Amino acid sequence: MNAVFTPRRVLYLLISAWSPIAGVWAITAQEQSVSAPECTANPANWNWTTNSLGEGPCDVAAHIEASCQDNHFVIPPILATQHYTGPDPSDSQNICECNTVVYCLISACTGCQGAQWTSWSQWSANCATTLNGTLNQSSIPDGMAIPFWAFQGVAPDETWDNATARGIGGFPEANSTSVPDTSQPTIVPSGEINKGALVVGLVGGFLGALLVGSLVWFLLRRRRKARASAGSGKFVPDMSEYSAVPSPYMDSFNSSQLETPHRFYDPDDPSTYPPGFQSRETHRVARDSTLSVKTPGASVYRGLPELD
Repeated sequence: MNAVFTPRRVLYLLISAWSPIAGVWAITAQEQSVSAPECTANPANWNWTTNSLGEGPCDVAAHIEASCQDNHFVIPPILATQHYTGPDPSDSQNICECNTVVYCLISACTGCQGAQWTSWSQWSANCATTLNGTLNQSSIPDGMAIPFWAFQGVAPDETWDNATARGIGGFPEANSTSVPDTSQPTIVPSGEINKGALVVGLVGGFLGALLVGSLVWFLLRRRRKARASAGSGKFVPDMSEYSAVPSPYMDSFNSSQLETPHRFYDPDDPSTYPPGFQSRETHRVARDSTLSVKTPGASVYRGLPELD
């Protein structure tokens, strides 16, 4: 396996060739020498994992782990069907491996080789104590630049999320003198899109709109049903507000006309006769009375008529 030539290693080679104290530099550089695979997957999907020094996640993780492994560490390449495992039981107190920073870096190292990384619970199964979202500053070698996305906290039952890490970005970077404060809000760099958050936002917005629409439809339907129920009964208008309205026809109206009951016509009852009507009996009596009139001294001829 070919070693990765990092800027630190190039600096060591230059100094060892030209400096009179090359021996001292050789010892220091040799203490931090590592061997790590390069990313072989689609660069467009994984180039965001590289730090400002051009080092990939495999190389950065190897340098951190070398701090607790006699200053030498080798990360072998893997196939697409393999994955890296966490610390052995003998390394249960290894602060350079029992932390989420190295776990995130190793997960990115696995993904950029086209393989599937393990969960945090599987990685830390043999750890007596763990660090989540941070790293012991003594584990960071001089000249290191650890990208900010590696400080992403991971829940015990979760797995590293590459989409979230990509949205977080690589800055500010951590080094031997400064570790970023992960409690501060994360700023997503311009041009980076967190696809996971975008999908969640779209789904949440759709469900919210659907809920509001359903509520409006329910209220409108309930109002229509209430109006239909009210319209099915007999309508009795309230005329109280019109009782005091004056009318020009009210002065000539005789309320007694409403109080007198109507009576049907009765020939034997003159009170039921229409106005100006004279009863038939009256005419008959008057006609009979003319027949019964007698002229005093006049004789009445009761025989047969005579001819002269």
